[in-house]
This record gives sequence, C-alpha cells and structure tokens, in this order.
Amino acid sequence: MAVAHPSRLAKNITEDYLTCSICLNRFREPKSLPCEHSFCLQCLAEHIKDTQINGTFMCPMDRLEIQIPENTHDSWECASSFESDTLLSELIHALSENVRKSTTIIHKETEEQLEFFCFGCNEIVSAENAVEKHRKSTCDCVNLKKAFKRVLPKISNLTKSIEGMIVKTNKLKAESRQRSDSSSNNETLEEIKSFESKLDRFYSRCQGDIFSLKKELLNSDEPGADDKLENLSRVVQSKYQSFNNAMDEENTVVVLEQYVDINNSLPGLQKQIDEIPKTFFRRNSSKFVPNESLLSVFDNPINCGHIHTIELSNFKAKSELPFNYYDVAITGKYLIVVDGENGLLKRYLSDCTFVDSLRLSNACRVTVLSDDDIAVTRFGKKKITLVTVGRKMYVKGHIRTKRSYIGIAWLNDGGYAVSYYDGESPPGIEILGKDGKVHRTVLGHPNPNGNTPLFVCPMFMTTTTSGDIVLCDYSDTKNILCFTQHLELLWCHSLTSMPCSASCDRYSLYVTLPEENEVVALYQENGEKMRTIIKQTDGLERPYAISWYAGVLAVTEDESENIHLIHL
Repeated sequence: MAVAHPSRLAKNITEDYLTCSICLNRFREPKSLPCEHSFCLQCLAEHIKDTQINGTFMCPMDRLEIQIPENTHDSWECASSFESDTLLSELIHALSENVRKSTTIIHKETEEQLEFFCFGCNEIVSAENAVEKHRKSTCDCVNLKKAFKRVLPKISNLTKSIEGMIVKTNKLKAESRQRSDSSSNNETLEEIKSFESKLDRFYSRCQGDIFSLKKELLNSDEPGADDKLENLSRVVQSKYQSFNNAMDEENTVVVLEQYVDINNSLPGLQKQIDEIPKTFFRRNSSKFVPNESLLSVFDNPINCGHIHTIELSNFKAKSELPFNYYDVAITGKYLIVVDGENGLLKRYLSDCTFVDSLRLSNACRVTVLSDDDIAVTRFGKKKITLVTVGRKMYVKGHIRTKRSYIGIAWLNDGGYAVSYYDGESPPGIEILGKDGKVHRTVLGHPNPNGNTPLFVCPMFMTTTTSGDIVLCDYSDTKNILCFTQHLELLWCHSLTSMPCSASCDRYSLYVTLPEENEVVALYQENGEKMRTIIKQTDGLERPYAISWYAGVLAVTEDESENIHLIHL
C-alpha cells in the first residue's frame, strides 16, 4: 500500500516552532508573554502556580520577571489573561488539516480507496473488498474510525510491553558493556590462591570448590552474543519509535498498520529476549569473600566461599548550570533525580538516557509510591507534592502540612514518615496520614536514655521490608536509628562516620558514608555492619543519596554531576 504522509517541511515546522518548551509537546491554546515567548495555557498556569513570588513570576525561557496582572484570583485566570498567540494557533490548524488530508491510503495494485479494517484477517480493505471477500464467520469489518477506537485500549498494553522490552534489552546491553578488566581478575585470583595455600591439610577435599570458583571467575563471554543483542535491541527500538511517531501524528491508518505489525511480531521478540543467556556477561568488579568459619576450622569440610560481584557504572548529566543532586529514586522504569540547585526533577531511563525534566522549586527529598508516582518534600513549603512519572511527568497534586519537611518515606498504610530540622528548634520525626495530619511526633533531643541527643540532623529516611522506619543522623552522633511506625525506638547503632542516606532491599540496609567515600551494607535487624559494598578505591567521591530497586543501587555524589549505578 502507498501512503501519502505529511511533508517534511510541516514536520520540521512543528519541531522547530510549534513545540511548547515546558511540556515538549505541540502547543495547546498557546499564550504569549510580554517577552514574546509562548507556552500552552495549562503549562503556563502550572508554572505560575509553582513559581510566583510577591506578585511576579519569571519566564521559563529567558528568566524575565513578569508582573502578574491585577484582578486575577488564581494562576489559571492569570495565564488566561495573557494574549493568545493567534499566529501559532492558525499555523497549528493548517498543519493539522495537512495531516488529516494526507491519511487517505490507496491500494497500489487496484487503486481502490481503503476504508475498512477486518479484525478477523487483521487487514485494511476497501468497501467493495469488505463486502465480496470478507464474508467468513471470523471476519469482522468496521470502518477505520471505529476500528481505531476498538484497538485503542490494546495500544496502551502494547506500548507497555515494548517499553518493558526496551528496558530489558538496555539492561542486557549495559551488562554486556560492563566487562571486568584483567587487573581486577588477577587481584581476585591472587586472593583465591592465598586462601588456597592455607588449605594444605585437606586440599583434596576443597579442590573441587577452588576449581569451580576459578572457572566462574575466568569464564569467557559467549562469541557473537553482543552482535545478537545489539540487533535485537535495534529492532525493538525501531518498532517502538515507529509506533510512537504514528500515535503523535494521530494518523489512524498508520496506527492500525503498526498495531497489526507489532501484534504479530511481539511474541517472537519476547521469546528472543527471554532466551538471551545472561551467563556470558563477565563481571565488572569482583572480590573473593572467604568463609570466616573456614579460616578458623580448616578441618571442617565446608564451602570455601563465593565470588562477590559488583558492576559499577556512572554517567554525568549534561548541563551548563551549577547543580547539586539532593536525592535519587528508582521506579519500575525510570531513574528520578532531584536537582535542588535548579529546582528540577530529572528523569532518566535505566541505560542513563535522559527522558525529561519537571520544574519544581525547592524540591528536597523523594519517596516512591508506585512505578508511576512519587512524593517530594520541599524546603520552606508546607506541603508534600505528588508527581506522576508515567508517560509524562507532571504535578498530580499537593498534601498540605503544618510545617515544611526534609526527609520522607512512604509507609505501607498510605501515610508518610517525615523529618524536620532548622538549627534552632529541636529536630523531630513525625508520622503523617494520607491527608497530611500529624499522628505522632518524636523529638531528637533530649534523649530519654541519656544527655546525648537521640538525633540532631535527620537527613534521609527509608523503610525496611517489615515496615520499620530507618533514619540517618548526619551529625557527630554518627547514629543510624530504627523506629516502629508508632515511633518506638527499636535500635540505635553508631557507625564509623556520619551516615547520610539509606535504602533497603529484602535483607540489607545500604548506607552512604560521605566522609569515608564508602557504601556499606548493614543488617536490618540491628544496624550491625554486614560488609562494604563500595570502598574508597572504587572511585566514588563523597557518596550522598542512594536508592535500591531490583538489584541495582543508584548513588549520587555530593555537589557533583556523577550518578553511579551499582549492579549487585
């Protein structure tokens, strides 16, 4: 079939002149500011609501201070009062007509106009063909508009499936790139040999274990696997891009054609991804962890140890502005970073590809509510902001509170654990309900068990798998504390240096120690140290915020553009 697509000139005009710089989509009801920059009415209203100070707000493009018109009672009324950009509106209308008129498709052999879609045959057909050749009991021919409405609910599921494939293939590609270097393998091999020398009296009994460990460490990659993975990733990316382009252009025919193509090829692609072997990826960093019991009781026939693997990668955000990452969170598909210096939430894919950003003044800490929703505390603002991070990132609403908070952790009953400190009044942590009302409070000092404060600077919070609340006291107390949801102290453990941020998986509690350039794992039951995850020689400088999800730790550096991804 031959399709008459919109001209490239029309597409270039849309990309260069008809895109709102806030939402990055085509303008909807464009409004023009006095500085002649234009934005969508809704985008401008939300921007004014979030940034207005003393009756003024700044243009998002050139930072020009603009006076809010008199006799306007809210941000929406204020945005509506600015002049509509009639030139943009007329140009958008003209281009829309161009696209609409270009959607007629002609069968290249019969030159019949194709107006129907047969769901039984998954085929676009002409009216005559639908009557004469599609009369089987399985045939179901409807006009194109009705067909589009019928498949629309399935499109969302197809999109999610493709996005899942992209995330999985990107993860596999990242693992493929993160190969261990020879020096790391040699050092680990020397550790194994040193340990092996202590097993002379029962070496024959342990020889099998040692051989297995060496083989695991030195096993080479599967030949040709990288090319296979790259080709598969390219196919999935291409289908996803074509599908999204069709949806963005609102071309009914192209969407239906893409629907048929993707619906037919999806099972095969999924099968190929599932069959990709993961064992051929070599490790980026490894360490031999000897069995402590074996060191003292050599005559006891137990396992020698295991290879502890850490894959470490990092990327830098591209920006000419100074920035400081206050917090980081991993959702199901995205990495969310709080750029507090510039009042932005930034979103990346799992392969560190930048997706988009959302302006949010005074953004501080973030907690994940679901794969598509997060909550953010804000310096000096008596509210918690709810943000959706689905297909588009936007402010969903606010929870009004009696004070401004710093740390935040979502609780399994839908409420929040929050912390506050200002250097003057006693610091504290509180339990809030879904509506922002305070249920319980505990102050950091005085400490009921002595003169030393219980906590002084409650920076970050997280929750354990059992729902208990963990608090990092970034002060000379060097304390990390654990409370029940009734704020009863379960344990308080002092570390070797000040703990900054924490995050939990099923068993471990991961904590950043900026002064020692380390990330350590603690036992959730008592805060005792389990092991060092990242040591000083691994290249992190002042690790700051941390977040765990599905075997991956994301770690930011204090006052740095670096974001590290650690695959455990």
